[in-house]
Formats: sequence, C-alpha cells, structure tokens
Amino acid sequence: MIQLCVVGFQKCGQHSAIVHLQEQGFEVKKYEIAYQPNAVELLHKKYPNHRPVFICRNRADMIWSTYHYFQYNNEMSFEDYLEIDRYDKQKGVQNPIERADYNKWIKPFAHEELNPLVLNFDSLIENERFPNLNKGGKYPEMSLRFRGLVNNILNSRKIEIRVC
Repeated sequence: MIQLCVVGFQKCGQHSAIVHLQEQGFEVKKYEIAYQPNAVELLHKKYPNHRPVFICRNRADMIWSTYHYFQYNNEMSFEDYLEIDRYDKQKGVQNPIERADYNKWIKPFAHEELNPLVLNFDSLIENERFPNLNKGGKYPEMSLRFRGLVNNILNSRKIEIRVC
C-alpha cells in the first residue's frame, strides 16, 4: 500500500483530499509541517516511508479563508492581516503572503527520493466524486478590491499567481 503524508497547506481542502485519497485505497497521514524550516527532516523522522502530499488552491482564496477561519477578521483589518510578521514554533511562518508562496515550501521536498504529490484543490472539486466536505458559504465573498490587493502583493514579490 502506498503511504502518503499531507504536509501542507492549510485552508486548501486538506480534509476533503485526505478522505478522497483514502477512498482510493491510500494510507494517509496528516502532519502540517510545510511552513517549518526543517520540514523535510521532520517528515523523515516521523513518517520515513511516506510520500509527501501538498494540496494547493487559488492563493487569494486560501488567504481569505484563513483570515476568516482563524478569526483574524475579528482582530484586524484584512490589510493589516496581510502584513503579519510573526513566527510560531509549532505552525511556522504566519505571514499569509509568504504562506501562499507554495513553490517556496514545496521546493525542499522536490527531489527524486521524496517525489512529492502536488494536488490542486480547484481542480479536485470539479470531480463530482470528490468529497468537498467544507463547502463554503461561511464567509463573505472576497471583494475584487481585496483580490486585486493580494494579487498585486504576490506580483510585487514575484510569487506566481497561477496555482500548482
């Protein structure tokens, strides 16, 4: 049996993807370490025989979902949220723009030995058999202004807007 370990990314449909992969017959673990500087080493220690899995989604949607899910919207404006500059020992980098730089976090895993599996949530939900378990509706729709703001910041930092 192929052993997989979902290592990232939050608010990108991880739970749904795990259920979907398990339904396909894979053994799947979850170990959210993508934002840790020593993520590859952590994976090797805890799940040495597991292939890493990353689930990506539209970056602006991921940032907006995170902003509301973790209730930052009750603490600060969206503009202030985009500027957060803190590090958490367990969760790693907290800046939403930096978290949205999927390629940066996947790169350390991108070698033949690990051969990471990268899934695009936006493509997965097009499959009618995909169990989209946390379907939206909970948060207000992201305005074009905020979407433009996020995309402008991503562009200014040379972070590809196109998803994995």
